[in-house]
Amino acid sequence: MKINGIDISRYKVFVADETDESLLTARTELLSYLKKACGLDISTAENFSLDEYLIVLGRANGDLGVYSRLDEVKYDDGFIIQTENKALIICGKTSAGTLYGVYHFLENFLGVEWFTPEVERIETPTLDISPDVVYDFPCQIRIVHGYNMWKEQFRARRRLSFTVGETNNKPAYGNLRGIEFAFFWGWFGHTHEYFIPYKEYFDKHPEYFSFAEGHYGEDGRYQICLTNPEVYEIILTKTLDYLEKHPTCKIISVSQNDSYGYFTNNYCKCENCMKIAEEEGAYSAVNLQLVNRIADEVAKKYPDVMIHTFCYKYTQTPPKTLKVRDNVIVQLFINLDFGVSLTDELGKDVKEYVDSWRSIAKNLYIWTYPCMHWAYGAPVGNFKRIYENTKYLFDIGVYGIFQQENHDYFPCNFTDLRFYLLSKMFVEPNMSYEKYLGYIEKFCNAVYGKAGEYIFKYVLSLDKLFEGHEYYSDGIYNDAEFIENGKTLWERALSIEEGEYEERVEKLSVQFDFAYGCYLYPLKKAGTISYDEYISATKEYWYKLRDAEVRQYKENSKLLNLDIIDYSRIPSSCGVRRKVINLSKGMKMQVADANSNPNITDFDFDFAVEKDGDILIVDINVRDKKPFTVNNQNMNDWEQDSVEIFVSETCSEASKLSDGDYKVRINAEGNFTAFGDEDKIYFCDSTPTKKGYDVRIGFILPEDCKKIGFEIMAHNTENGKYANTRYWNACPQLLVPTNPSVYGIIEFKEKKI
Repeated sequence: MKINGIDISRYKVFVADETDESLLTARTELLSYLKKACGLDISTAENFSLDEYLIVLGRANGDLGVYSRLDEVKYDDGFIIQTENKALIICGKTSAGTLYGVYHFLENFLGVEWFTPEVERIETPTLDISPDVVYDFPCQIRIVHGYNMWKEQFRARRRLSFTVGETNNKPAYGNLRGIEFAFFWGWFGHTHEYFIPYKEYFDKHPEYFSFAEGHYGEDGRYQICLTNPEVYEIILTKTLDYLEKHPTCKIISVSQNDSYGYFTNNYCKCENCMKIAEEEGAYSAVNLQLVNRIADEVAKKYPDVMIHTFCYKYTQTPPKTLKVRDNVIVQLFINLDFGVSLTDELGKDVKEYVDSWRSIAKNLYIWTYPCMHWAYGAPVGNFKRIYENTKYLFDIGVYGIFQQENHDYFPCNFTDLRFYLLSKMFVEPNMSYEKYLGYIEKFCNAVYGKAGEYIFKYVLSLDKLFEGHEYYSDGIYNDAEFIENGKTLWERALSIEEGEYEERVEKLSVQFDFAYGCYLYPLKKAGTISYDEYISATKEYWYKLRDAEVRQYKENSKLLNLDIIDYSRIPSSCGVRRKVINLSKGMKMQVADANSNPNITDFDFDFAVEKDGDILIVDINVRDKKPFTVNNQNMNDWEQDSVEIFVSETCSEASKLSDGDYKVRINAEGNFTAFGDEDKIYFCDSTPTKKGYDVRIGFILPEDCKKIGFEIMAHNTENGKYANTRYWNACPQLLVPTNPSVYGIIEFKEKKI
């Protein structure tokens, strides 16, 4: 290999600053791969000299004109790779940019390719190079929030930015900080609960808060009054205080709390807030007015610091006239379906939404969802759409992109491939679609060996299956041609025995088992296939997940105990086998097994149910094995000694309480609050005992009721603070008590004579 016709073996590597960790990391990586790619042991130089052949990393003190070309680079981590006299210079605007420049050099001139943290390939290096590179990334923030992001060296090699979850006291690999966000979890986003904590301020200043009807500080899902002058002063003071203590921070978030279910629209509806919202035709104006004011004050003392905010759910509509300050980053959440592109007719509304924000915000930051978070095992055909949508966002000049891939270990659904492709798009934003497809094929061959040929064909068939689908449903897999073709491809791929490749192929095949289960489910319901045949297929899916060492089968849900899974259900609607109580007329049923979690030992409960006409009577006994002290806070706060009973008249499997679903919370003193339908509560009492308390409650049942969905959970506190929760039916690994899909069943039957 030669540089400007001179054999590379004559060069030495010079680091401009021996105290800079990023530059030292760049030198280590360069020397290592020169050895791997060319078999060369290149020496290092202690001093810079125009008379020596040097590969210079960083800005040397010598009189080199090429450094002026850094003025052409917009972002801090951009770089140049230039030659001048006898020197090859790799230099970024920052030392992090220099490290990225080395990785660019290794990839583009030495033929190094990093596919996964475990798989790399080195192709034939360029024989004679005369580099003339002035490189700028397409955007400042480049995050693929997937499992591989935790592998810091790999993330650096893929030239991605920092990620959330790190602290300001923990430098990343090679001291790579990117643009420094106040990014320990509390300040990355949803920060209003950190600025204005409910437990700190509510008692003295309830006017600071807004609540969903019937809810207060539950789960931190409240919002705050954004026009209250005292709220503004608290946020400003805490922002400036944080920046003073963290002088390297460049972005700080002032953003609304998360919201879902009951809390989706719990924004402040006071007169001042609603006046702004009505005048601007959007509640986002209320948020942006506050954020702009904070940004103006921050700019006076910290002109290089950006203020980040969300435009999310109730703040997603752009205001009519209000403009966003130039030192504000607006982060939008776009959730296009997997078969839809921003440039398609089906994606027109989302495109217009993005464009409307781009017209009023200089710094637009996009949050996207390239994988199926509610079912990691589901195969997703969105590879072409990833290319098209990412390219469009680059074209309109977004400030950053956050691609939320599966962030836990899940090797079964092209997680590694999407991470590779998304990071490729960040470093080669102008690549053609044909080149992009070439990268998919190269990845499949490198990671899966000879089986890669069949896996690549399967990827193309997935894209074809999803193309043009506006909404995802499990029915998308009810395509006999896709299933038969997929079976053939996977049989061929799995028949190839190649050691480590074979293991990867086996793990990856699990996602086709998911699709196959979805395909068989309607056939089982129609009686076309037997119940046992379906159970066998779904069992194979779950057992292969376990064997692949999968930890979460969907976001925030650990893989279930395989002994309790209900295998008769469709794979995307996983749940535990429901406990069933058969209750004959006039009989009382004592339930001994009140909870399936063996890890909780400090308190317990059991209950009995009986039916008296149209009244369901439930007797619950809660016992604390430690000295029991009643802790009752605000009745709407579950962090107290209380029980909650969930009822579903329809035995539905909705994702949240819906028609026919309701719950009631009773604390140890007998106070109760109903959610959903208070009229169904016939009576409710609580009696203290030596070790706890008894609750007795009556529910009015629907006429001629045959069965209901039913769940009980008990909350326990210690020293006035929430400690843990027990359930009757819900698996402790599937803690979604408001989800009717985890209900047990009470069946009402006539007593046999």
